[in-house]
Amino acid sequence: MATPHVCGLVTALLTKDGPYSDLIKDDESLRKLLNEKFVVDIGVTGPDNATGLGFLTYLNEKEYETVWNATPDSEK
Repeated sequence: MATPHVCGLVTALLTKDGPYSDLIKDDESLRKLLNEKFVVDIGVTGPDNATGLGFLTYLNEKEYETVWNATPDSEK
C-alpha cells in the first residue's frame, strides 16, 4: 500500500500553482522536498531496512505524533 500513498502525496505536491510548484523542478528537487518536509523517521533512528527513510505523510512531525499517540492502543 505504500505506492498509492506516495503517489497520492506526490500528485498533490505537483498540483499546478500549488504551494510547492515553484520548488519542484525535477526528480532531485522532489526527493529533497519529500525528505525535508514530509518524511517522519520511525523505528530505528535513521535509514534502516525495516522502515527505509521513515513514514511519508503530509503531517508535520508534531501533528503525526499527536495523531499516532491518540490511537486506542497507545492509551492502554
